Amino acid sequence: MAIPPRVVASCILSASVIVAGCTVNSAARVAGWPELQVVEHKVSDQEVQARCGSAAAPGMRALACAQFNFRESRCDIWYAGRGPLNPFVLAHERGHCEGHDHVGQSAMERALKAYRERSG
Repeated sequence: MAIPPRVVASCILSASVIVAGCTVNSAARVAGWPELQVVEHKVSDQEVQARCGSAAAPGMRALACAQFNFRESRCDIWYAGRGPLNPFVLAHERGHCEGHDHVGQSAMERALKAYRERSG
């Protein structure tokens, strides 16, 4: 699957995205992904690291993350409020809220399955 030129350009424009590894979300949505209300939170870098740090690659700092609350049909996006945020990063996290996982990964599918198993 080729990466669209505008995605490549977005990655090149932001050194912080390049450092973070610039991952691309899959075009396919996780099967059965529910409609989630998206709530964006502009917070301190420290809070982003506390909430999102485990999602960053080893040795990297998280720029943003999406956290799902299936019970409340909600997806919270957390990003640092200092300086401008590359629009690619926010679009990437919104894609997660819409059910798109990273290419070749299944963490979101597993999270939804685990929630459904717990919920009965």
